[in-house]
This record gives sequence, C-alpha cells and structure tokens, in this order.
Amino acid sequence: MNERIKKLAKESGFVFWGNESWGPGSGNIDWSCDYDKELTKFAHLIVMECAGIAGKAEPYRSDDLIKRCFGVE
Repeated sequence: MNERIKKLAKESGFVFWGNESWGPGSGNIDWSCDYDKELTKFAHLIVMECAGIAGKAEPYRSDDLIKRCFGVE
C-alpha cells in the first residue's frame, strides 16, 4: 500500500494488524471491522489532498501530480 494512502487510512481510524503470528502481517488493514464512519472520513481526506494538489498545479497538469502523490500510474 502506498505510504500516503496508508497514512490517510490511519488518520481516518482504520485498524491495522500488528505482528500477530495468526494475522495477515503487519501494516495490513483489519477488514473485520465496521468502517462506515472511517470510509467517509478517508474519502474526505483524499478529496482534500487532491484539491490541495490541484490548487498548486499550474502550469502543470494536476491529474499527473495527483496520480504521482498516490502512486498511481
């Protein structure tokens, strides 16, 4: 997972696995939780991040800057 996305997920309140031997590994989201509030906050944070990038983009293409920020090609 891209580190920026992981940071936003943590800020949103997602629960991450630790080093438990029975788990999927450290740093993975525990999807057994109800994330209705967290998903809303996560989407809000992504939109705000993109708006901040787009606001500073000129004379560059904001779509390229946003994709680069989130590690999307």
